[in-house]
Parts: sequence; structure tokens; C-alpha cells
Amino acid sequence: EACRVGMRTVALAGGQLQVNGVPIEMRGVNRHEHDDRRGKYTDRASMVKDITLLKQLNFNAVRASHYPNRNLWYDLCNVYGLWIVDEANVETHGVVAFKPEDVLASDPSWEHSFLDRMTRMVLRDR
Repeated sequence: EACRVGMRTVALAGGQLQVNGVPIEMRGVNRHEHDDRRGKYTDRASMVKDITLLKQLNFNAVRASHYPNRNLWYDLCNVYGLWIVDEANVETHGVVAFKPEDVLASDPSWEHSFLDRMTRMVLRDR
């Protein structure tokens, strides 16, 4: 019989990431939700293929690049044992700024939008 068990604590101790007091090492890659035949649509088989390849290559973590992924991706990563670095939809590198103060993340008028997106991601994916 199997059951899902959640983490109790996540901490940085001496620069080392620890889960439940045990140091872990993350070996990960960036991933965009993309299929070589379907484009932006990824079905379950495509996701399992990605996870299987990642595991074969000894990766244990994946970054959901630039935006939250489909819920199924998180479920499959949990089943197959991959850490996920989630990312809210706050990507702004496409906005050209020549001075640091002109970057959207430095503009106080964007604070609410960024916090709202991050909050929704955490509430959805926790």
C-alpha cells in the first residue's frame, strides 16, 4: 500500500538546502511546456516521456520555466520523485530596459501584479 507523505520542514543551513533536516542536492534543468509534435500542448504520455528521460540522465529537479505548468505535470513529478522549482508568470526579460530602474520589477506600480501572480501560484501549487 502506498500513501503520499508531505515535507515537514524546508530550510537553508550553512548554505545547504535541507528537507526534514536532511541535506539534499538538486540537479535540475529548465523545462518549457512544449511537445515536438503538438507545440504548446503536452499530453500525459509526453510528460511521462520527459520525466523518464530526466530520471535516466540522473536529474532530480526541474524548473517550470517562466510560468506555472499544468496540474498534471506537478502530480507526475510527485509520483516519479522530481523536485519542482515553480515559477510565477512574472517574466519580463522581453521588455528592453537600458537602466536597472527602468525594469518592470523595479517599478512600484507593478508590485501588486507581481504579488498577485506569485500568491495565486503558491495557493494553487502548494
